[in-house]
Amino acid sequence: MPFRSPTSDRHPARWERSWVALGALTLAFFAANFQLLAGWVTERVDGANFFAPYYAYLARVVQSGHWLLWNPFSNAGSPDFAEPQVGALSPLTLAFAMLAGPSAFAFRLYWLCLWLLGGVGMFVYARSLGAPVWGRLLGGLSFVFCGYYMGHAQHLSVVYATSFLPWIVWRLDRALLTGRRGPAGEAGALWGLSALAGNPALTIGTGLFLAAFAGVRVVGSGVPLRRAFTSVAILGAIGAIVMAPSIFSFKYESQGYSDRSGPLPREMVVGSNAIQPSELAGIFNPYVPIVTCLAAASETKSNDWSPIYFGAVPLVLAAFALVSSTRRRLTWTLLAVGLLFLGLTLGTTLPLRSWLYDLVPPTRYFRHPNMFRIYFIFAVIAVATLATVRLECWRQRGFVPRGEARRLAVVAAIFASIGAGVLGVTGWRLGSLGADGKAALLHAAIVWAGLAGVCALLAARPAMLARVPALFVSLALVDMLGAHYLSAESAFAIGSGASGRPALNTSPVELGAQHFARTASIGANEHLYRHEPVYCSYAALLNVQHLLSAESAALTQVATGHERIWFSPEGVEAPLSDEALALLARETATRRAPVLLMHTRDSMLHRAQQAGSFAAAAGAAQDVAPSLDAEAIRGAPSAVRVPFEVQTYRANELSLKVVCPSDGWLLVTDRWSRSWRGTVNGIEVPIDGGNFFFRLVPVRAGVNVVAMEFRPFLLWPLLTASWGTLLVVGLAAAFRALRRSATRAGAPTPAFSTRPLPCALSS
Repeated sequence: MPFRSPTSDRHPARWERSWVALGALTLAFFAANFQLLAGWVTERVDGANFFAPYYAYLARVVQSGHWLLWNPFSNAGSPDFAEPQVGALSPLTLAFAMLAGPSAFAFRLYWLCLWLLGGVGMFVYARSLGAPVWGRLLGGLSFVFCGYYMGHAQHLSVVYATSFLPWIVWRLDRALLTGRRGPAGEAGALWGLSALAGNPALTIGTGLFLAAFAGVRVVGSGVPLRRAFTSVAILGAIGAIVMAPSIFSFKYESQGYSDRSGPLPREMVVGSNAIQPSELAGIFNPYVPIVTCLAAASETKSNDWSPIYFGAVPLVLAAFALVSSTRRRLTWTLLAVGLLFLGLTLGTTLPLRSWLYDLVPPTRYFRHPNMFRIYFIFAVIAVATLATVRLECWRQRGFVPRGEARRLAVVAAIFASIGAGVLGVTGWRLGSLGADGKAALLHAAIVWAGLAGVCALLAARPAMLARVPALFVSLALVDMLGAHYLSAESAFAIGSGASGRPALNTSPVELGAQHFARTASIGANEHLYRHEPVYCSYAALLNVQHLLSAESAALTQVATGHERIWFSPEGVEAPLSDEALALLARETATRRAPVLLMHTRDSMLHRAQQAGSFAAAAGAAQDVAPSLDAEAIRGAPSAVRVPFEVQTYRANELSLKVVCPSDGWLLVTDRWSRSWRGTVNGIEVPIDGGNFFFRLVPVRAGVNVVAMEFRPFLLWPLLTASWGTLLVVGLAAAFRALRRSATRAGAPTPAFSTRPLPCALSS
């Protein structure tokens, strides 16, 4: 006799309402991360050294009524607006910074709100798949507490881009299923917005995943190919417009300034921070990759762990969905795409990442193949939510197919055995599981034994069906909170950090003559809190030769202090090579003054990416490279300091009054960038490169008023188009939502018992 659920003709229980479930998700997330808001733990590595100080500096710039374009405090000057990870062009980041300010608490609140946005997005997307409220909550918990977030918590730009993923897929999926173009435009707008402060690698990766997802719907759900192509084309066009100011500025402004303007070597892209096959065991236990990395005592891995755990419940439900009798083609296709992206994370173990390097040129610009694992995690959780649709169908019908219930129990037992075996083998190989080993064992026992027990009980006693959703959600909550505790070391550091340090009472954009002096470095990016210019700091727009020059005391002294303006009646054209840099360092140390090396604008823009150590470059310079005219450099006159007066010194402007003994060249030791424009005595002059990194201006004998201004190319038209597109798409979406709400308000509300069953919803 089939089992009949006593709740099949009643309204859903109070805890099952969407707003209650969302409240539970939010409460669980902030409770798990309360220590961060309270200041008991702080940002870790990149979070403390890059994202927190840059957020504080950006907030001060915005609150002063300016745009962050050129940052005069870092690396002798930097076009930081062109680095997407700073978020200087994201309306979301700028609005939060404007309202919340630069405090450490504001940064952490911004960080956690972005993080939570991903869980809420997964909740919403699960709803569009027809998942019941408890299935949505399970999906949100699994996504927001997954190992990807924990492993990359210190990377705010990764958190930012990742949290948009479920929202983008939600709108694209709606466009694919309905054929409407509005949702496709909304997906494109969200994808573009995710690029304005997100990691560029994820911008590219998400684009690839969206194209693959459209293929999933074509193969797995019968969506017409033409509709899929149209939806993806609209998404791509809108997304390109929205992200244009960030992507174009990065490519344009970094050329000649940073090594990251060009593609990376294949071996670096494919082999750097790839997941090893043994690390895939982390799918079954969150503690395994962490304890393995700690045992290996690898500083690189300890700073960039690759946890992949997303919970036992969604893993079992996803496996059950594959063997269930409904939506099998969709689930298998979606999982196949997830496994494809998981294969990309393995780097050199499989040829997939190498093939992608050859076939998709934009992927040559970023390394870290392990970042692709988020798309596998997302795909598996989405498949798991489809399984919750099946279980809710049983519950509403009050009927449990014994064959499928037994399949669920068998799948749970198999995965529980694997989970226990993974932890056991790890402990055996390492000799022990470390200080947190007991907690890891307890966590595994509760989660895997509890899940296997619930599934077995459902197969044996169908009357348990009414309690299964609550048991699954409870297990998922215990599971993910436990995983958060076990992997907290990969996300947070104990103790207060530099982000709590107040800034001096100075303007972030109006430096003035009193701040023209520059120091070598004060460590990490603490200078951004103090508004103190430094020669070398921790930044994303990396230039290897600039880092090499910072190792030379002689070269550093040329560009630090207050007297850092140099004049020479003549200079020597020299290649931008490591050998020339080493020779310059040696001559500067010997003479205690620099030799003036000249580089045309074209040579600065097409400088080759350099690598290696300063010592190696110095050794090569001893033999003199064929392209290096060493005798001309050795015979050139030494540059001299000249009297000057700082008339204007702002973030994007510099004006000097200089007295020169003769016609010649003025070396201004602020970093060169192609968007700087200059005049001398009101006449426009070219600004070429000098001594590898600095600005070289032609001057006349006598008094010269040298004025420079930073004018980013096409920034304002692109930003207007980007934000204008966001506004138009947002207003159109709001109008459609209001119209649908009004239509529903005028229609009669059916009783709960007459609603279509989840298993009858369109796939």
